[in-house]
Amino acid sequence: MKFPDKKKNILIITKVDTIKGLLEKLKKNYHIHYFPDANLNQLKLINENEKQKISAIFTNPNKSKIKLDLSIIKLFSNLEVICTASTGLVHIDINLCKKENIHVISLRKDLDVLKNISSTAELSFLLMMLSIRDVISSSIDVQKGNWDCEKFVGRQIDHLKVGVIGFGRLGKMFASYAKAFKAKVYIYDPYIKDTSHYSGYEFTTSLNDLAKKVDIISLHVHVTEETKEMINKNFLLNCPENVKIINTSRGEIVNEIDLVAFLRKNKNSKYMTDVINNEITDRENSPVLKGLKDQDLENQIFITPHIGGMTHDARYLAYHHSANSLINYHFANE
Repeated sequence: MKFPDKKKNILIITKVDTIKGLLEKLKKNYHIHYFPDANLNQLKLINENEKQKISAIFTNPNKSKIKLDLSIIKLFSNLEVICTASTGLVHIDINLCKKENIHVISLRKDLDVLKNISSTAELSFLLMMLSIRDVISSSIDVQKGNWDCEKFVGRQIDHLKVGVIGFGRLGKMFASYAKAFKAKVYIYDPYIKDTSHYSGYEFTTSLNDLAKKVDIISLHVHVTEETKEMINKNFLLNCPENVKIINTSRGEIVNEIDLVAFLRKNKNSKYMTDVINNEITDRENSPVLKGLKDQDLENQIFITPHIGGMTHDARYLAYHHSANSLINYHFANE
């Protein structure tokens, strides 16, 4: 069957059929090649004629087995654009895309949409709550036939100092939640030059300054050369021995070897994370994931499988807006 020339071919490598109306929207504008759980071998098996037709890839980092690097991009000689329904770009080789003149569409600058997506900040707040109230451990203890509240004495938020690293969209949301619960909130963000607009927060001059002042640290930064492994041995030396660290950003901003060593020495500290280092390409070797099964670190590490944006509400907004941006890009460039 010969397809009409006006329709382009799109390779979809993330699950979209559960998002109401999305697959139908894309089918109206593209010929679909759908691999919702794609791996490199599957993509290699697409016949050469079909691979040459692909002009767009639609993706998302959650649950992905694929990093869009040279091994993938070289398969599709006519690739024009990669669209990711995410703000994070660690699953795409951005420098290679620039070199190959492949346009990348993400949600990173779509502030009108992002301001309505609070799911990740809400998860951060939930992880913070779990870190100071042993709800899960106490419930498991009851299932074992015990009934001892003394083992699970927690803390009250309005008696705590909460540190927020990164005061962008999600950092602001999380900070507002902590402030509403009457915590004293400290902020570190070197890009905020005028702090006079933000009453009720105390801004610190350095990462180490923040670490010394707080009981809880929540991370809200993108991965850059500046932020990679910013949570490392030197930073952790400034943290209290019972610090709780919350990470819904990216695993790459934490030196996981240093973090696990810190947890071993400080039995009242915890790491609550939705992300781990190299979760797409080398998840099994993450020191944090391995630490989850280490009895010496029992109850100190808590991991969720990158569910920050995984609400029906957030996915609908993010995926449909991304698809609209992709369609508009292609129509504008016809």
